[in-house]
Amino acid sequence: MQIPKAILVLSCLLLLGRNADGYSLNLMFDCTQRAVELGASLATRIIPELKDAASCINFFSQQTKDLDAENVILLFYQFTKELFENKKCLDELLKSFEDVIKPALQDLYDNQCIPEELVD
Repeated sequence: MQIPKAILVLSCLLLLGRNADGYSLNLMFDCTQRAVELGASLATRIIPELKDAASCINFFSQQTKDLDAENVILLFYQFTKELFENKKCLDELLKSFEDVIKPALQDLYDNQCIPEELVD
């Protein structure tokens, strides 16, 4: 659990970029908290979008119980393969992801957590 926390803190430092006044720990902690909250919020909104994409391409897995790591990877591969073969469904999924992610990035930018280049 400590490794993901360290990665998150270092990522926030990287995203803050150069700052003439140095790094503000309060800003860094606020940005980390915002990023975690937005990440959790996005996860709950993106999963239904993936379900819609699976319906769009008529993707149904034969095996849904007792999946080991290899079967999960194979299932993911089959899903992405079928999704990429269907341009209409892929475009709809990417558009919905953009609609979900763009406001989150704008919120982080508005609170001076990420540079402007990541928002555009």
